[in-house]
Amino acid sequence: MLMRSTEGTDGPQHSIARAIRAVEHQRALERSNESPETASQRAVFFQFLDASTPAIFQGIERAARNHERCFMVGTIAGFDAKVATIFPDLGAGFFDTEVLAAWLDARDLGHIFHATELGIEW
Repeated sequence: MLMRSTEGTDGPQHSIARAIRAVEHQRALERSNESPETASQRAVFFQFLDASTPAIFQGIERAARNHERCFMVGTIAGFDAKVATIFPDLGAGFFDTEVLAAWLDARDLGHIFHATELGIEW
């Protein structure tokens, strides 16, 4: 789908709204083109992160109180073993940062937290 630029024809609020719609459309297209394996990995990783939410946010709180800017998700008990079963091609302890970012966005947390190779930064 081609989108015509209407830059400069209205105020900043309309520009922001159009940009958000364009990004949401892009993400929807990317998800619709996912392989069944990738979609399954995403779903299982989301379930694991949902179950680990207390540990994740206790770790973030602890890191912030220690004046750190990143929580290393690998410090969650059983994290390395679980992600090795979810993402077997990446190796133990490695995960797809785009999937972690998608989980943060899906939980409306992407405005403050960002996924990195180590975990969650703010």
